[in-house]
Amino acid sequence: MVRPSRLDRLAALRAAASSLPVHFFQLSGGQRRGGVASYGQLATRINLLREHKAQIRSLTDTQMRFAGTKADEAVEDVLDFIREWPSHRFPRLLMILQAITEDIFARYGLQAGNYKLYASAVETLFRPPMLTTLEEYGLPAPLSARLSQFIPLDSPAGQIDDVLDRLRRMPRVAGLSSFEEEMLRDTIDNL
Repeated sequence: MVRPSRLDRLAALRAAASSLPVHFFQLSGGQRRGGVASYGQLATRINLLREHKAQIRSLTDTQMRFAGTKADEAVEDVLDFIREWPSHRFPRLLMILQAITEDIFARYGLQAGNYKLYASAVETLFRPPMLTTLEEYGLPAPLSARLSQFIPLDSPAGQIDDVLDRLRRMPRVAGLSSFEEEMLRDTIDNL
């Protein structure tokens, strides 16, 4: 099986983004919303999010190089984008697109595309879903990622009880800062 190139994936993402009606995105007239002013920019930023594995520092560095902004402006722009688009608006709109295409394609006996997996990947910032689940329990994703040798981050979200049990029984982890140790202890104490 041939893997699509970066340009192929970006073209597919741009096609999906441009398929949604303008009033869904509210991006007409060059207005910026959540750090995005066009479909192409939305596709590019989501692709960068995937390439950089949602690492804020890496995304901020890219934003500073692209826009020529200072670090604090770039961080704010990246966080605005993440809050507005991948964490909320884009997955919802992609599922609307799926519902529309399923309805129309069914009328003609055609198979519609399935955007559920991609919408879920975008919503979890292309990280294992367990990181997002553990964040809801108070454990920051970067810290959870550092604990991957003790807790299975590739577990389905439905297996959270097993992951939490492993977290409770986890030995002391070397190399954590005092702040990270406190965050971990607070999370475990409040399970």
